[in-house]
Parts: sequence; C-alpha cells; structure tokens
Amino acid sequence: MIVETSKNTGKLPDFFIIGAAKSGTSSLFNYLSRHPEIYIPKIKEPEYFSNKSIFIRGNKWYKNIYLEAKKGQLCGDASTTYTRWPHTLDVANLISKSIPDAKFIYIMRHPVDRAYSHYAHHMRLGITMLFEEALEKNNIYIDCSLYMSQIERYLKYFERERFLFLFQSDLWKNPRKVLGDITEFLEIKTVDLVKEGYVNKNVSGPDNFIRSKTIGKIYKIPGFRLIAKSFPEKKKDSMYRFVRHSIIGKRLEAQYQLTPMRPETRKRLLELFEKPNRELERFLGVKLSEWRI
Repeated sequence: MIVETSKNTGKLPDFFIIGAAKSGTSSLFNYLSRHPEIYIPKIKEPEYFSNKSIFIRGNKWYKNIYLEAKKGQLCGDASTTYTRWPHTLDVANLISKSIPDAKFIYIMRHPVDRAYSHYAHHMRLGITMLFEEALEKNNIYIDCSLYMSQIERYLKYFERERFLFLFQSDLWKNPRKVLGDITEFLEIKTVDLVKEGYVNKNVSGPDNFIRSKTIGKIYKIPGFRLIAKSFPEKKKDSMYRFVRHSIIGKRLEAQYQLTPMRPETRKRLLELFEKPNRELERFLGVKLSEWRI
C-alpha cells in the first residue's frame, strides 16, 4: 500500500528487506534500487526499529531519509538487524504499531554457512578470534540462522500473506526470476533489473580488510570523501582492483588468514539446525536437503 504524504514531509516505508544477514540482502538492495517505482535510501540499514539509540529519534527523523522519494514510489528499508531477535528491540511489534500494512522480504541461506559468513564479517577489519571462540562468546551467529524462530516473531503481528520468503541460492542461479517474484509481490511493474549488470556489493573478508587498510585511509583525507562521491562506480572498482593486485594488496591479503571452520564444528551445527530446518521446510512447503551437508 502506497501512503501518500504532502510534499517534503517524507513517509514511512511500504516494505522491508528484513534479512537474513549475509544472505544476499546487499544484492537485493542494489537491484531494487534500479526500479523506477521503488525508492530505497542510500543508507542501506537505517536500523530504526532495532536500535534503541536510533528509535528514540522518532518518526520525523525516520521519514526524513525518504524525503527524496517521488510521488507514487514504494519506499523500502533494508535492515538485516530486523531479524536478530533477541539481540535487538522487538522489531516486529514496533513495525506493527507504525506500519500495520507493511510487506516483508526475507532471504535465507544455508544456516551454517551464513553463521560463518556473519563471523567473517565481524572479523573484516582484523581477525581477533576463531569461529569456535566467536560462537562461545556470542549467540548472535546461531540466533540469526534460526530462521523459523525469527519468522515466528513477525507472525505474531502480521499475516503470512505479507511475507515473501527467498533463498540466496535462487538469487544467484536465476536473479531475474527472483526479482520478478519480488515485483509481483510488491504489485509493481516488471522491469529487467539485471539489464545493467549483475550486482554483488557485499564486501567482506580480505576484500574489506584490504579496503580498510588502503582506500579507507585515503578517504580520511579532508575533502577526499566528498570528491570521491563524484567518481563513477566503475572507476572506484578499477582503483580497488589495482590496489588489490599490487604488492601492498598481496601483503595485506596474506595478513588476513581467516581460519576455516573445524569439521567437528560444522557437524555440531548441522545437528543443531536440523530440527529448526525441518520446521522451516514444513512452513514453506519446500525441501532443503542441501542444508543437511
């Protein structure tokens, strides 16, 4: 449902990409940003409903990030923190009070691989612990992969029909099909969102580490960040590729040696997720046999 507002007052979003983190949400964000009937703010993750320090700013602040939306455009919020219960505010409840007609897109991936990727993301600026140590220290890696548990939080306040459930593997295999399903779900016209090229802007691991140690330092030079905004994306990517393949880049990559998950850890996690995965299978009416290995 598109909520019309008076000029320059902003509006609340019509739909949400609620996660799961490290499951392709950045790609969805970039693809959907190309659709003329969709407006997604440049801030990928506003985290308004999940972060107390942001939520207290109020709806006026939240609406301001949608001021540039054109009349008739659907507005979206892509915040993976919206499916990190119990590590955040009660997001589903808060959204239901402000936007009871909201729609939700939830994309998932193999829960063990997602957990490890989540860990790798946290280590992106420097490795401080093994995956096994991270699991012991923080339950967030497990909780965010308990998809059915996250879904149930929302079903307390929203009907099943308000959700579109997707899988990262399908997005990689057939992005046009997945994006077509999304536009149909949002009730907007079908547009070839892949025509401009495939997107995958989710930088992590050694890529993020190298960027932070090289280009990240350059961005701290006064005025450079403002100048860099005028650079086309292809120019920025070519600059990074040059750094990545340079002697400095190779030395930095050698420093970033993320230890693989231990086989016994994977076995333990597969057993832990077996029951929740079967519950998700029954709920969605699909087979997730590839998640058992």
